Amino acid sequence: MNASSNGIDDPADSGPSIPEGIAVPSRDKLMEWLAVLCVAEIPYQLFRHHGEWTIHVAPHDAQIARRLLDEHEQQHRGWPPPPPTVPEQYDGDIFSGLWAAFWGVHVVGMFYLWLGPYRSSVALLRAAGGRRSAVRAGEWWRTVTALMIHADVGHLVSNLLFLALFAALISRLFGVGLGWLLILAAGAVGNGLVAWTATNDGVGIGASTACFGALGLLAAHGVATHLRRAAPWRDLWRQAWIPLGGGLAMLSMTGAAPGTDIMAHLFGFMAGIAIGLPAAARNAQPPGARIQYACLALTIVIVAASWIMAWLSGVGNAGHR
Repeated sequence: MNASSNGIDDPADSGPSIPEGIAVPSRDKLMEWLAVLCVAEIPYQLFRHHGEWTIHVAPHDAQIARRLLDEHEQQHRGWPPPPPTVPEQYDGDIFSGLWAAFWGVHVVGMFYLWLGPYRSSVALLRAAGGRRSAVRAGEWWRTVTALMIHADVGHLVSNLLFLALFAALISRLFGVGLGWLLILAAGAVGNGLVAWTATNDGVGIGASTACFGALGLLAAHGVATHLRRAAPWRDLWRQAWIPLGGGLAMLSMTGAAPGTDIMAHLFGFMAGIAIGLPAAARNAQPPGARIQYACLALTIVIVAASWIMAWLSGVGNAGHR
């Protein structure tokens, strides 16, 4: 094949027409088809008319040229494949985590400003406190509302400091919406476990159960991360339980001080582990923004519904006596 047989010509200056013309369907196919003919050493001429390209070959090469182009199209049908679909990822940063932690502790603090310290003489506080016999009797909302009631300012401040720290970390790992839903669930489940296992009929109050639930969530996330990364089983024992051991150590240092509800802290931590492991093992990255908003909305609905139930049970019933 000499250089003069392949080129780009205008039909008006091309001389005698070559009878066998192959229309090119698109400009993207042009270079592909020319490459196929070049590899097969089939001489051609290229014409363009009104933006449409046509490959002309000699009559004795037309049949094999068409066959090679048809085979090329069949072999490369669907190529290149479509780009892989990238799942929607949560795009939060450290500032969104800190902002979420601020608003979470702000809400708990506003409840204290509204209700004041726990007093059994106040009907709403009496209906919202985590009285264990009432929880066992089916008053489930107490497991949630009790998280927002505190004995005094010192009790409130200590819980809010821990809650702000853990909530910021949880929001970075799970996302803001899912993170707060998991913290609320761990605290409520922890309060429920205390109510069903305690031998005395006390009243559990305070966000500390949720704080240690968040600590359990952090430990669970660390365990799940090591389980995903460590292939040999010996590495699982050597690495995956390090976060769990760290959580237990912090629990023993901060959750077993004199005067604290050790059972509430322990059950909150255990609830965080049980809830956090499947949540962290499902995806290495936090869910997308839609799921985060849905989880945040569900968290608000649960809190609102719990306080409405407490209001109806306490103030509402008191008004009908």
